[in-house]
Amino acid sequence: MAILDITTQNGALVVDSRLIAEELGIEHRALIQNIKKHQSVIEQGFGVITFAVSKPLEGSRGGRPENIAYLTEDQATLLMTFSRNTEQVINCKVNLVKAFAVAKDKLSQKPASLPQNYKEALKALIAEIEAKELLEAEKALLEAENHQLSEALDELFDYSSIVRIAKFNKIHESKFDWRSLKALSLKMGKEIKKVPDARYETKNLYSHDVWRVAYPDVRLPETTTLVISR
Repeated sequence: MAILDITTQNGALVVDSRLIAEELGIEHRALIQNIKKHQSVIEQGFGVITFAVSKPLEGSRGGRPENIAYLTEDQATLLMTFSRNTEQVINCKVNLVKAFAVAKDKLSQKPASLPQNYKEALKALIAEIEAKELLEAEKALLEAENHQLSEALDELFDYSSIVRIAKFNKIHESKFDWRSLKALSLKMGKEIKKVPDARYETKNLYSHDVWRVAYPDVRLPETTTLVISR
């Protein structure tokens, strides 16, 4: 059997009672009578049943409007329990479960709705711009804090980076060889500290004892007190 057509009424997934009657192989009028017979029980457990007057389904015989019911999955399943468990009733139950499962899956995969008018489109554009600007501002703030932290750490415990020494002596960084500093640090048993850096992600800090041996003519900053301006 084909998957039953599940539609939406008042925000809920429902099935047309005529399709259930067709699945059960009974007259639709008989099914409506059965629904009304058990209406109070069904509604007590699973909410008010939606009734409507509708034109006949496409391809059906006759053209007069008829009373129909739109049943939710729970309402339709409960209605099935009031029928004797024949093979046709069991097949109808299976088809109902499959149909609602397919409908729920499609609903969960439904893409975000597009703006329906100029006002909605403008709101969406403004929200997108604001979100982008917020991310850029947060990024700039993090970079500034990262740079400040890097500068502060560069002044701790008599350790300095090539960047700091070059700036302090007003010469280019290329005048210093990090390989020599690293090798001498290992030889002297001096730790090489790493701190975050805006340009290189991290940078190395070398002990002033290493600097004095590697570059005896270079002036070294003696500041060992951390001062962060606010």
